[in-house]
Amino acid sequence: MEFYYTMFCSSGQLVLPLNTEILLPPKYPVYLLNNICENLDFSKLYNSYTRTWRKFDPKMMFKLVVYGYIGGYTLAEI
Repeated sequence: MEFYYTMFCSSGQLVLPLNTEILLPPKYPVYLLNNICENLDFSKLYNSYTRTWRKFDPKMMFKLVVYGYIGGYTLAEI
């Protein structure tokens, strides 16, 4: 059985759903983590972050690391 993840289009771009919240159940732990992290003060993190060639948001990376720890992963595995 073959799966096609892209719809046919002339540019060949991957088509993904824009609303990813419909893929997760409402009680999923990531929603609780997001609500908690949105209320935290990240000013010290942003002050220590020097943006050179990396274009990642420190708050988003913090959320990913914490969510990985919740799932039982270490930083090396994430």
